[in-house]
Amino acid sequence: MSRKSPFLLAFLWSGAALADGAPFMDADFTRRSADNDPDLIVVREGYDPERRVQSLYLRAHDGTPDVQVFSGVLRVRGAVVDEVIFAADDLAASDARWGLPDADYGPGDGRGLEGNDPTTAVPRQRRDVDAVRRPNAATVRFWFSTGADVDDLRVLVRYDREPGPASLDVELFRPHGDTDPLGFPPTDQGGVQVGSLTDATPDDGDYSEVFAVESIKLRIEDVDLVEETVDLGAIPLGGGIAGPAFVAVDNGAGGLDLDQDNGFDQNGLISPIPAVSDLEHLRWSAGPLTDERGNVVSASRVRLANAPVRLPVGQMASVRVTIEVGPATPPGRYEGRLTVWEDNDGDRLRARSEPQDEALLVVRVGDVLDAAVAPDGGAGDGGARDGGVADGGGGPGPADGGAPGDGGSIDAAPGDSGTGADGGGAPADGGGTPGRDGGQASADAGEAAFDLGDARGGALGCRAAEGGGPLLLLPLALAYLRRRRAS
Repeated sequence: MSRKSPFLLAFLWSGAALADGAPFMDADFTRRSADNDPDLIVVREGYDPERRVQSLYLRAHDGTPDVQVFSGVLRVRGAVVDEVIFAADDLAASDARWGLPDADYGPGDGRGLEGNDPTTAVPRQRRDVDAVRRPNAATVRFWFSTGADVDDLRVLVRYDREPGPASLDVELFRPHGDTDPLGFPPTDQGGVQVGSLTDATPDDGDYSEVFAVESIKLRIEDVDLVEETVDLGAIPLGGGIAGPAFVAVDNGAGGLDLDQDNGFDQNGLISPIPAVSDLEHLRWSAGPLTDERGNVVSASRVRLANAPVRLPVGQMASVRVTIEVGPATPPGRYEGRLTVWEDNDGDRLRARSEPQDEALLVVRVGDVLDAAVAPDGGAGDGGARDGGVADGGGGPGPADGGAPGDGGSIDAAPGDSGTGADGGGAPADGGGTPGRDGGQASADAGEAAFDLGDARGGALGCRAAEGGGPLLLLPLALAYLRRRRAS
């Protein structure tokens, strides 16, 4: 088996501890911006796991009588807006439930939005009338006109019953450029601060003179196969069982994003961003193995044992792989794809938003045996990341049981009635262009191939903070990622 590069272990996450499955929460925030250089302060606050609700907090405040205007929009992906709190008394009362622990939000007087009804108010330049709108389920439109007072609101967002990755965009309408669809007076000058000014949580910090920050991370899921290639070894003409070989499936073990597909911190030295969520609906699929002449070993002959359906964050499991080669199989080197993904929507098909990864399955048949040299000491050696769990001796079992035994159906999702590795509408051959989520687009099963393209997000007009430490390894990480995607 080939191994993923061990230098990725040099990337360590120094962020605050999080409960399994919880979204990111900021460590603290600065109550007041510097005079004449005000920022819109955005804070990822508390989370209620029973309701799957999190608070997002927006504040404009520099403590001086000169009027500053912030006109903008907040958008969430992977969640919907559940409630908006903007009255001073309601904000003060909700600090205890949703606010960051030990944070000082200041007195209730002077907070909130001014005006009889901010939900219907029409802003005018330099007037103490604020506005808030909810144009759709995932968007909050705000207009703050603040002097020495505090303009703030609390947005409660609700994650789906089976949530996946989620993020937040903040956009300010600028004096010359972006057209405000509501025609409100524009922002005086740009500036966004996310959470703490020190690097404590992914994407936090001062973004300075910008008018938009995209894809501030809220919640991350990730699944990685440690091995890029699973070599099942060689088998003579006449058929038989090839393997076993072992592949390790990983959910952020050691606080790492193994293949860096979660993105990089946009404003600091946390790189790459780790997973924070349990995986509860893993689904497995193999494609047919073909040689260069087009001969095929059916995907239905691939067998997995100990393939987990659940994998808590921070854990890794070892999966045993075998393949039955039929007696009439022509000689050759056969390759196919093994895919795992988190099936959040339960449709048994991979989607763009669902974390996924794949490995190359290889088996050699017949007269190619003499020339075959198995990498890393031969098939089934359990080669894994830095001496990981896939040790050829079975390794740890699935995190929560409930996996098919050797010889059973490869599709390990609960309630699945498919009989083959590529049945039931799951992706079969892994064709298409590699996506950034570690998986490869399906070319059959009725699902159109997709290409996620370049990384989305980054602060518009910003650069990551300069500095030493893990950031110095960024060019190596990007080069490795390009090599992996090209393989």
